[in-house]
Amino acid sequence: MAVKKRGKKWHFKIRVFGKEVGVATDARLKSEAEEIEKDVKRACRSGDYGSLDANSREVCIRMFKNQRWEIPSGLVLEEGVRKELTLWKSIELCLTYPDVRTSENRERLTQCFLHLAERFGKDLPVKSIWIPQIKEY
Repeated sequence: MAVKKRGKKWHFKIRVFGKEVGVATDARLKSEAEEIEKDVKRACRSGDYGSLDANSREVCIRMFKNQRWEIPSGLVLEEGVRKELTLWKSIELCLTYPDVRTSENRERLTQCFLHLAERFGKDLPVKSIWIPQIKEY
């Protein structure tokens, strides 16, 4: 979606969790607002909120509050602490995603995820998984 200025604030709409959501930013420039939009969209789709900067994190938290969604634990961090997204946490995020939660294939996905967790370990950081490892599996 496009970033647009309404009044004195930059706004954007993104489609996350099956719903189109509009959010205002405190960005001073359009390019800043576009960067925030990209970061928030990526974080919501991947479930990795630890990589958000302060501005993007604030916008993301406000979006969750405005929609009355439960704020993910990875989104609100203690000051100075950054948690890495682990394989187990990503599996939990995937299984609680609305489309997956109601899917007919949820049981099969759960079995597949358990096999992956056994193979690679629950505490493996997702960013350290390489394609050759997955192909080997």
